[in-house]
Amino acid sequence: MAFIDKLNELANKIPEREEHIKNEIDTKQYLIIPFIRELGYDPDDPTEVQLEYVPEGIVADAGSRQIYKVDYAILRDRKPIILIEAKKARKKLTREDIDQLGNYYAASGAQFGILTDGIEYRFYASSPRARRKKERPSWRSIQTT
Repeated sequence: MAFIDKLNELANKIPEREEHIKNEIDTKQYLIIPFIRELGYDPDDPTEVQLEYVPEGIVADAGSRQIYKVDYAILRDRKPIILIEAKKARKKLTREDIDQLGNYYAASGAQFGILTDGIEYRFYASSPRARRKKERPSWRSIQTT
């Protein structure tokens, strides 16, 4: 089966699953992990997909005990190539969410970023120059339909 057919099959399952999704954890389990599998990665293999990845250079806010983690990092040779920031299904994805992903991205050296609620997927890439300098990327959205 072609990749686009597999994605369409996954998309067709969303309506039947959506009513059972109550939070971000459900969204990850029932919508995002199947998507990662369709991309050809094994979310059960920590050498391929790392959960709650903490990019080097990401630190907690002063006085805060919170450590900032991106939901998924897809790895190649133990280095992140794709970061995925997940939000609860049907949560409106905001500029703040994009900025959050951008902070992780700038610290990680990844090639792509994905912001998703499991239904809508926004794909981002920055220039190789920004990645080399670990600058905060000026995101280019990759349009999808």
